[in-house]
Amino acid sequence: MRRPTPFRSAPALLAVLAVAVAGLAGGPAQAAETHLTFTAGGREASATVAGLSELGGQPFELGVDLLLAGQTSRRVTLALVDAPPAACRQAFAHALHCWWVVRPGGDGRGTLLTGLPHVPLGTLEVRSRSSSLRGDSTIEDVVRRLLGPWLDGAAGLALEPSDGTWAATLDRPGHARLAEILAALEQPAPRIAPWLPDADGPDPARALSGVRGNGWADYAPALALALGCSVSCDPALAARPLPEGISPLPDTSAGALPARFAAAGVAARFVHGVLCLGGDAADEVLVEREHPAQRRRLGLIPIDQLASSRLEGEFIVGGLRARVVPEWWAQPGAGLLYLERTHTLLVAGDALVQERVLAALARLDRLGTAAGLRSLAEP
Repeated sequence: MRRPTPFRSAPALLAVLAVAVAGLAGGPAQAAETHLTFTAGGREASATVAGLSELGGQPFELGVDLLLAGQTSRRVTLALVDAPPAACRQAFAHALHCWWVVRPGGDGRGTLLTGLPHVPLGTLEVRSRSSSLRGDSTIEDVVRRLLGPWLDGAAGLALEPSDGTWAATLDRPGHARLAEILAALEQPAPRIAPWLPDADGPDPARALSGVRGNGWADYAPALALALGCSVSCDPALAARPLPEGISPLPDTSAGALPARFAAAGVAARFVHGVLCLGGDAADEVLVEREHPAQRRRLGLIPIDQLASSRLEGEFIVGGLRARVVPEWWAQPGAGLLYLERTHTLLVAGDALVQERVLAALARLDRLGTAAGLRSLAEP
């Protein structure tokens, strides 16, 4: 896809780029991570793509699906304040209500914005891989489901069940994911992705007062300036008028801001140092705008104390899928499987999803399976 035409700043779109360069003693200078201050108050997505690509040193590109859906003319409302690449990606994808994914190849800085379930593929390579997964007629479907986001176009996968040999046509990330999946199924050593709360937001005690605007295009930059961090509005919210009670903003603090906005009917969460605003109280895993397949990890949790048979294991899986982050399990690459041979749960989810599944299993362990699942359904 052709790179967007460079964008030249206009009064309605203020962009200021700060790039720090640090040098090593006796060696060449190296460019540090680019931080960007940039405001798009209702600017079209195509112009914002061009501006961020030219000024940020991190090319953005709209996916074919967004182009065909006419997203180039969608209005973008965001304000970046000294934002590193992770914050830029999160803010822009949130403002377009889509996902971001790293373009294959190159230096890993190119970012594709997309709503497709598949990740972009690099050069395909044909490889065969042996495994000990023999005699299970369902295992190929399991692997295909977990590898689905990398099985687009000419990519493919086939198992010879008699000897456990896999023939795969995948790009390099796809082959790496296949190796990860097979290792988890063959030798399921317990593991879970570590999850930590977002540490990139503003000081919770930071005082805020008097922020105002005639609409979200004015209000978002003013709020970003007061917070000292980036702000991004979901397009459905940006099209609505400001609700009562937030303009002017009463005396509050950065830590209390999400509750203040919730009282006004606006969902607000800090994600990667960006205050993401939306009209619906969506779950945190859906506010995160990195493509689900790209941020997915494989967690393995022994549950032999809870399940000693496939029937018991599948009962627990069904209960957890219905009660623990139910929105996640429909995402590309997501999965929750019971491995009967080792009485283990395979959790294909990001770190937050895995943490919530682990917390739910702890409740089942404490209360018993039936009572624990009932308690998960309670408010």
